[in-house]
Amino acid sequence: MPIAQVKEVWSGRVGSINEQGTRRYRRVFMVRLTNITADALEATATSLIPGLFTTYQAPNGAKDLGATCRSITPEQLEEDPFWWKVVCEYSNERTQQRMADNPHDFNQQGQQQTGDAKETNPLLRAPQVVWDQGSYVMAMEKDAAGNAVVSTNSEPFDPPLEEEIIYSILRVSRNEAMSPAGIVDTFVNKTNDAAVTLCGKACGAETALCRRLGGESQVEQGAFFWKVNYEIWINALGWDYTKLAVGTYTLDGNKKKIRIKDPKTEAFITSPVPLTAAGLELDLNQNPIPYAYVTFKRYATADFTDLQLPA
Repeated sequence: MPIAQVKEVWSGRVGSINEQGTRRYRRVFMVRLTNITADALEATATSLIPGLFTTYQAPNGAKDLGATCRSITPEQLEEDPFWWKVVCEYSNERTQQRMADNPHDFNQQGQQQTGDAKETNPLLRAPQVVWDQGSYVMAMEKDAAGNAVVSTNSEPFDPPLEEEIIYSILRVSRNEAMSPAGIVDTFVNKTNDAAVTLCGKACGAETALCRRLGGESQVEQGAFFWKVNYEIWINALGWDYTKLAVGTYTLDGNKKKIRIKDPKTEAFITSPVPLTAAGLELDLNQNPIPYAYVTFKRYATADFTDLQLPA
């Protein structure tokens, strides 16, 4: 590689904002090559020069994540042909071009038909959002009113009754500058640690589960980016397991197991009976009966706002 030196200079650095909220920036780099016959491609062939569609970052580290590099212009200096001046222009403006629905379609005047506008910067295109539903079957521990699902004698059913749980599936596909590989372990099989709104749906804490997160590399108009796909399962009931506390033995003060006997026959019971939260046999003569439940957390949590999915 013929690059000997790269440095950013202050002369020519520009920033602006107008009444429409359009922000523009300019960064200027000086690149010294080892060969005067090297061309513009070689003058920009370094990671020290920003690439197309990369986000703006000032020399002091300040960032504008909404502004991306739109043009890179290298120019060889007349006074010293070993030096090249490379100007990088940034903007948050949504530049669009008219695309033909069919390049072979023409109107009556012989002019090519035009269709919907298409964003030329792949990182600024709107994400694709799909809503769907899924289901799974689990043991029914409570009815719709929150009552314990037990028989008329207050014993749990064996085998237990089952219910189908319907949940929402949110799929989001969008273009991103970075590979998703670095965040897969952070979010996959994790639930949201706090309430969050995802694509118009309000989700309570620990109700949204990131089930899949992957991506595919893309190249368009000389720009490299990733098409990243998210799949979020949303269950208003949450994702924890809740089971009715039952058993065939109790615990004494030393946490020692004591098998429960049938008070009529004095024989050890073989079917589990409801227990209290302390692991004792539940008194079924109370009204209402204070059934106890045991909850198991299935997934760790993560901050879903870091995903920056559409609200």
